[in-house]
Amino acid sequence: MFKLTQRGRGLIIIAAIFVALSLYVKSEGAPLLTFTGLGLFLYIYVTKLTLEINTKVVGKLKFYRIVDSKVSEDDNVDVDLRVRNPSFMQLSSVEVIDYYPSTFRLTLGSNSAMLTVPGHGETSLRYRLKPTSIGKHHFDHLHVMIRDLAALFYYEVNMPLKAEIQVRPKTQQVLTPLTATALSTYAGALTSRRKGEGFEFADLREYNPSDEYRKIEWNASARANRLMVRETLAETHLHVMTILDASKSMIYGLRGQTKLDYSARAVATLLNYLSKRGDFIGLAVYNGVETQIKPLSRGRLQLHRLMDALSSVESQSESKEGFPKAIREAIVKGGIRGRGLFFIVSDLEGEMSSLINQFRTLKAMRHEVVVISPYSPLFEIGDLTGVDQIAYRIHASHSWKERGESIRAIEKMGIPIFHVGPEDLIPGLLTQVEELRRRGGS
Repeated sequence: MFKLTQRGRGLIIIAAIFVALSLYVKSEGAPLLTFTGLGLFLYIYVTKLTLEINTKVVGKLKFYRIVDSKVSEDDNVDVDLRVRNPSFMQLSSVEVIDYYPSTFRLTLGSNSAMLTVPGHGETSLRYRLKPTSIGKHHFDHLHVMIRDLAALFYYEVNMPLKAEIQVRPKTQQVLTPLTATALSTYAGALTSRRKGEGFEFADLREYNPSDEYRKIEWNASARANRLMVRETLAETHLHVMTILDASKSMIYGLRGQTKLDYSARAVATLLNYLSKRGDFIGLAVYNGVETQIKPLSRGRLQLHRLMDALSSVESQSESKEGFPKAIREAIVKGGIRGRGLFFIVSDLEGEMSSLINQFRTLKAMRHEVVVISPYSPLFEIGDLTGVDQIAYRIHASHSWKERGESIRAIEKMGIPIFHVGPEDLIPGLLTQVEELRRRGGS
């Protein structure tokens, strides 16, 4: 659609004034006014006609956006927008704006430019982005505009050029391996009761011919005056199913610092840690409408599957009604055989009666259940200071009491609930994993 610029509108008014004056002026200058006015109208018409020809060429342009479809939070995203002209006419001064996802930050170059596209040639626009949030993100469209040389008219169009980028959460390196004896936040010191092949010391006993020589503890043998061997705690493989609440109540806050962002990073770190230990891992992600489930398996391929699931998170609704169903589906479709460890990662906002009933089902099936709740006030208080922070703490304490009855009902079932902030998510998850491992695994 053609639109007049302010300059074009003014030139039309001037041309009309010249023609109008020629009708009223009874002098030798009247023909000159007429020719000047008509000349301006002719110039405006030819200018518009030239722009119409250029718009035909614009309609034939081919646009291509080259960008990685899967990246990590730590990666830079290089965008290469290419414009190809199949016609013989050169287009000058083509204004292009590439609308990138609002959850990305421009770090290098510009997403808009004035391009010259040669006939039967190609030109490109390059810029660099940085992701600020995990999950699935979309490029919307491309805005293209051309003007005539006198800038009297312009033509603009939005070109559909959609693309999708999946951003994987970054994982934290667990620098200090968790030892066999550690303090649980609610049950004291815990150690494994199973003896076997492992690394943690368990006990000493007298040597028998079937034992390997490398197990002989020579210092203890010298003191006892007979051969003694050491026993170690067995390494157990866990069956861990993580259920992540990715509904819209989890995405309030600053980009990259929402409850969902921190939770996804914690889950990614946990899955990476468990994969290296050889455990069976699975994942269910509830987006407010439907649930994506990846059954239990192990190995690097399984880890890649789960990371892809985390990178494709896209919150659809605030509704929590389907979250209990997500847990049921995870039990049925998760490939769990025997006893497993269920991590429920959710802010627990909204009505919880159905969720409590589902927890009872998990406990009746003799599964271990741990609830990690990214508690909203702990995430929001970080930006407040002074009196505002004190007032918010009072409000947070009151809101916690309001859901206290539901929390107590869950705790009575022997299910620990940890209300965590940004810094507590990863330690909370890893501590509970190692606690179950020390008690003999699943």
